[in-house]
Amino acid sequence: MHIILTGATGLVGGACLRVMLTSPTVSKISILSRRPVPQAEGHSKCEVIIHQDFESYDSAVMKKLEGAHGCIWALGIGQNKVSKRTKPPQNSDYVKITKDYSLAFARALSSRISAPCNLVWVSGEGATHQPGMFTPIFGRVKGETEKELLAHSASVGGRLPVYVVRPGAVDPQAHKDLAPFVPKFTGLEPLYRGPIVAATRRMMPALHSPSKQMAEVMVRLAGGDGKPLSGKGIEGEGRIVTNVGLRALGGLD
Repeated sequence: MHIILTGATGLVGGACLRVMLTSPTVSKISILSRRPVPQAEGHSKCEVIIHQDFESYDSAVMKKLEGAHGCIWALGIGQNKVSKRTKPPQNSDYVKITKDYSLAFARALSSRISAPCNLVWVSGEGATHQPGMFTPIFGRVKGETEKELLAHSASVGGRLPVYVVRPGAVDPQAHKDLAPFVPKFTGLEPLYRGPIVAATRRMMPALHSPSKQMAEVMVRLAGGDGKPLSGKGIEGEGRIVTNVGLRALGGLD
């Protein structure tokens, strides 16, 4: 099975890569990245495709992705790490990275592949399709992107089945073989992220996302049949997997 991956140097993408490297069902991993991916080094089933413009995909890149069964789109950035202006004439960096890059790839993939390919798009708890006055920018932009990806999937008639996954507080603590590749957090993030993740681990399991089980679910979805899901924590006509759904599918609840 051939899987495409973005965001491989981040926490979520790195966890997915670790699971795929050890999975006997994944035979090929095509990683789109702006820079080398240390975790992929020395693994014959990995191909790192250095790619700078995530709004454009030429025929050479698309040829390398041909035959993929699925894609895990884990490329993203925190809303506080880039500009967040959302009014025209120019989108903010956050909108570009979160929304524009994702939609550009979905359109390229659905129009230039010869067989259906599942797209697992990493969103997050807090994303909403009905934002209010106090909805933070990430919830609004991720929600808008979810809606547009799902609408695009419906418009291309099964060529690009989309699953939106909404992890909560992603926790790599028990994912021991991922430890050397967990990204270093910067600024004030190390001061608040640890306590928040620890609190969800102990007191709010519905918002807790152990990285290994989360990644295992995403890899299964990427390699699955593309059909709508059902069950606990599944929304959006079987296409949106909340963190509760991730935990249920991962056997945690």
